[in-house]
Amino acid sequence: MKKLLYIGNLYSPFQYELYKFLKFYGKQFNIHVKNFYMKTGPTLSDKLYFRILLLNLFTKINFKYNGVFVEFLADNAYFTSLLNIKKVPVIIRCHRCELYEYWQRYSSRVIFSASRASMIICVSKAIKSRLVKLLPSSKEKAIVIYNSVDPYKFYPIIKKGENNYFTLGSLGNLIPIKGFIELILTVYELINEGLNLKLKIGGKGPLKNKILKLIRELGLKNRVILEGYIPHKKLNSWYNSLDLFVLNSKIEGMPTVLLEAMASGLPVIATDVGGTSEALSKEWLYKPHEIDRLKYLIRRIYEMPSDRRKEIGLHNRKIIIEKFNIRKNAKKIIKLVNNLI
Repeated sequence: MKKLLYIGNLYSPFQYELYKFLKFYGKQFNIHVKNFYMKTGPTLSDKLYFRILLLNLFTKINFKYNGVFVEFLADNAYFTSLLNIKKVPVIIRCHRCELYEYWQRYSSRVIFSASRASMIICVSKAIKSRLVKLLPSSKEKAIVIYNSVDPYKFYPIIKKGENNYFTLGSLGNLIPIKGFIELILTVYELINEGLNLKLKIGGKGPLKNKILKLIRELGLKNRVILEGYIPHKKLNSWYNSLDLFVLNSKIEGMPTVLLEAMASGLPVIATDVGGTSEALSKEWLYKPHEIDRLKYLIRRIYEMPSDRRKEIGLHNRKIIIEKFNIRKNAKKIIKLVNNLI
């Protein structure tokens, strides 16, 4: 039996889901998949622990496994590449942060990791385009397999009763690039224009207090709800409590929250960043900071009959099942892994 080492954080839902299905489909190809969690980065201060960790990883890569799959073209990929003296095949999945925020500070690590990778799986065409622009030499080894979700975990639920408000939702880390403050100000304007809206924001992060202060200052206590971290097992119910999902990010790769909302059968509008245009038609996209179009799209969904909204949501779900289905895409990955190792 061949052995594949999956280096990723299983506390992260999207990494756990992929690992689970790689493990499942691996059995069909006689590949045993096992996880290794490697906590690296500036928060790691225990040098002795880190050395033991690297020694453990060195042994696994060079003597125990036939191949390695690494999440993120960043620290984990960098240390894996450094320790891979036997040059076993290394497959790296590339997301957004390593080509934007991380790139600005640690581009040398990304360049080194990419140069040593056997294959780089990009989570969207936009991410592949960004990678090839930054590192033209990576073109031949970069492929696209979309970030994906499980349509059996995210699905429409029949809503009971009537809501007093038309409920918008957005979800993500409370950081500037996610655009929550701008979205709240937009909702505030629409409420003042007579729309009966409520906005629910899920997530945690450094902007929490600033957002709470803004809600108080605008008098939106009962109309904008900061709900904190939503546990993964409660996410489907949370999405189904909404009438519309809005992604107002300034930078993205292929956001799983967008895919989860679509799988849940919701109408979705989003900024045209990263891979969002690969999931949604231009009809439902707008450029970052294009407030007038954002207002127009919210109003358009708000004013249409509920049957039409349902029709749009079911169309979105069909896209997920066909194109962003983790069961299909994990199987594609394990086939590629099988060929490499």
